[in-house]
Amino acid sequence: MIDEYMDKLPVIPATSVQEIRNRLQPFVEASVDRIIVPYSPVTELVIDDAHSFVEAWASHGLHS
Repeated sequence: MIDEYMDKLPVIPATSVQEIRNRLQPFVEASVDRIIVPYSPVTELVIDDAHSFVEAWASHGLHS
């Protein structure tokens, strides 16, 4: 898939929590007070992968 196609979908493909935060910022600036961030694992070790994501998200937070 090309970036131009992905940019039109209501998803945020990213490789880091910081990238997700950056792409969510326009919603925060628009005064959105709740955002559901569904997570899709990228490795076969789903539990470990999800745990790593939650830890990374908690350590970065949405507001800084």
